[in-house]
Amino acid sequence: MEEGEGGTIRNATISASVVPVATFPGPLGRFPFGWFPSLIHGISKTAMSMLRRAVASLVLLSAAASAAVAAPRLLADLTGKWAVTVATPDGTQPSVMTLTQKADSITGTLESQLGSAPVAGVVKGDSVKFAFQLDMGGQQLVINGAGAMKDKDNMNGVLDVAGLGVMPFTAIRQP
Repeated sequence: MEEGEGGTIRNATISASVVPVATFPGPLGRFPFGWFPSLIHGISKTAMSMLRRAVASLVLLSAAASAAVAAPRLLADLTGKWAVTVATPDGTQPSVMTLTQKADSITGTLESQLGSAPVAGVVKGDSVKFAFQLDMGGQQLVINGAGAMKDKDNMNGVLDVAGLGVMPFTAIRQP
């Protein structure tokens, strides 16, 4: 056995024997259950140490990958008063949205220069979808919103205003 660059092993001989640890009765007679490979014969202490390090590294890498996949996204809690600013073709329009969240549903009101309207929507993770209608001289202006929490007190997204296009908004939770 030779040790190469970076601790790699070249020209190593590994022998293994298989030892049955139990048998299981079946319809065709007894067949092996739980075969156990014995890799101890012919492996040097250096090779075994490197094998242990490699297995430990794989276990740690796998645990880290699992933790990254399972890491929860920011769960939105939208209950409270929000100062909303909408960027319109005519400049920014301020409004205040007061929301109450129960499980994944939100309800509340929007107060703006154009009037007030009830708001309803759903929350999924750090995303929210909501809708409201403003009375514009007897005609209902339907507005659908979609946003995402940047952190617990900041949200941004877009409002799809029927007939007028899509407009970005930002919202900051008020104390």
